[in-house]
Amino acid sequence: MNLMVQIKLQSSKSLVNRYLLLDELFQELEVNFHSQAEDVSFLSTALSQHKKHNEFYLGRGGTSFRFFSVFISAYPGDYKIELHPDLLQRPHHDLLALFDQLNVSAEFRANSLIIQSTGWSLNSSYSLDLSVTTQVATAFILMLTSNAPISGVTLEFQSLSKASGYLQATLDLLRSLKQSSSLNTFVINKNQVQVYPLQPLAQKIKVEPDASSAFCVMCFSIFCNDISLDLKASSLQPDIEGVACLMKMGVDVEATAESIKVKKIDNKLGVLKCLNINLQKQPDLFCMLAGLCIFAEGVSHLRGLEALGYKESHRLNKVCELFDLLGVRYNKHSENSLSIFGSSGFIFPSQNQVQFDVSSDHRLVMLGEFLKFKGAQLVLLGSESVS
Repeated sequence: MNLMVQIKLQSSKSLVNRYLLLDELFQELEVNFHSQAEDVSFLSTALSQHKKHNEFYLGRGGTSFRFFSVFISAYPGDYKIELHPDLLQRPHHDLLALFDQLNVSAEFRANSLIIQSTGWSLNSSYSLDLSVTTQVATAFILMLTSNAPISGVTLEFQSLSKASGYLQATLDLLRSLKQSSSLNTFVINKNQVQVYPLQPLAQKIKVEPDASSAFCVMCFSIFCNDISLDLKASSLQPDIEGVACLMKMGVDVEATAESIKVKKIDNKLGVLKCLNINLQKQPDLFCMLAGLCIFAEGVSHLRGLEALGYKESHRLNKVCELFDLLGVRYNKHSENSLSIFGSSGFIFPSQNQVQFDVSSDHRLVMLGEFLKFKGAQLVLLGSESVS
């Protein structure tokens, strides 16, 4: 007998981080969430202490660092944000470009970001570079909901086509808030969005479960057990697209307004189909999808992977490194796409355990554990530092 297992997930840390900023800006909001993520804890602590301290540490999370840097720059003062070594290796020209437009003095010195601000004196329009990440633009939009003049501020996006779906998720989130004014449309039109002051009504917000973690659980479940997840099909998160990916691969998935149910593949009749998908708006699905495609029949094509070079690790290169260690056939096409030659009957070659450095990247840990579950003789190095 195959029993349906119900699974409760932690709140989406991406949405929690957005709500944490809004919760600090608007007394009308009461945000409820369940998350043990390290970067959520660092951001929450820094926000609660920003009126009393001028030195902060945000851990290794790029979102928490960028969100807080933009947040604190709106308040007059001299600030020092100590950087985790991982963050020193990631590009920050978009953050400095925004500070330049805001007349905020900021520079990286040794292992810190030094910010000197007299507060924001806003112009009517700004240009934001989205070629690397949308996190700076997202933080600025969230801050403008409290700081923008009644006439609004126009944001023009450069390289919008490369943007993560989380920028759209932020705009959807803002539109979903109950407001005393209908002026806040938060709709992108011709690479621009107009941001007006937010006027939220008093409301309690329960942050939805994490969609990317849910997708990881789904990938395990299709080989072992039917599951039910407390995640809605109407999720704000772009990673909910993972459900559609599983459906395209032939997995029996039931997505409703209240939950998502995934059924185990029949060992005798079930065969995963290969996948052709553009992950430009959902790059965080890449690692688990790449692992799943190993066991899909035929050649799968994962495209739109440019953003993977700016994550906790260079995820495309690291996945290729892992595949080389495990004898998985693939073709890498520049930095944009990966073709994986899969088979429903794929078996990892018999060998002694191989070691793989996950570079403190939780997505690589998820992939590594999945491949171990599927029989890979693998030892993950550096996973102990991932919370």
